[in-house]
Amino acid sequence: MTQYRQIAIQYTDKSRMEHPERKNMIYPSWLQACGNVREKTILDLGCGGGESSRLLADKGATVIGGDKELKMLKLARQTERKNPLNINYLWLNAGWPIFVFRSVLKFKRFDLITAAFLLHYAKNKKSLRKMATNIYSSLNPGGKIVAINTYISAKHYLLHPQIGERSFSMQFVEGAKILINFKINEIEFNFSNTFWKPETYERILMQAGFKEINWIRMKMDREGRGRVKNYKLLENMPLAVLTAEK
Repeated sequence: MTQYRQIAIQYTDKSRMEHPERKNMIYPSWLQACGNVREKTILDLGCGGGESSRLLADKGATVIGGDKELKMLKLARQTERKNPLNINYLWLNAGWPIFVFRSVLKFKRFDLITAAFLLHYAKNKKSLRKMATNIYSSLNPGGKIVAINTYISAKHYLLHPQIGERSFSMQFVEGAKILINFKINEIEFNFSNTFWKPETYERILMQAGFKEINWIRMKMDREGRGRVKNYKLLENMPLAVLTAEK
């Protein structure tokens, strides 16, 4: 059972996307890094309930969403049926062997591959290498990956042992589990991802063939700065947009 199967019901709560952390900082920063996506073909890996896929489709992209959790895909497909944006959702695991991964995609290649909260779930470096290789092989020449990812140092966690409704606990050792606890609308749930240093991501992406690797720190938009008094604390949380080019 994946972690997201356990919390899938929480993704039916549309107020999640109204939280200023997501609405005014995380997704605007990510979309800015994606650039002009109109008429581009995009694979949204780890699409979950489809929120990120729909943000891209709203801006004129042709989007395929992929996720390994069937309950999350069911939610995404239900939303697509109610409000169609011509998004195709596939059962897809970024860590599958390359031939399986590519064959599910019918060997298509994309202008852009997005990965919102995905790479940091790699349980070991071998799994992270598979993800990087699959993504690289599925991009058109000159294409890029834009990921929302943990950007972690001990400093970030010492500064932010708790932010709003989220708390963390971890050891600062490569491969250690980051335990994350959430509370949304009085409902508590938790899951974990893996601690990899930024230089580990960079090295593995370069080994897969990527270049021009950048970390972009997230910024709260104007509306968010008006909604959140301590918005600078949110901007310093251990998340960043990770980009790399083929």
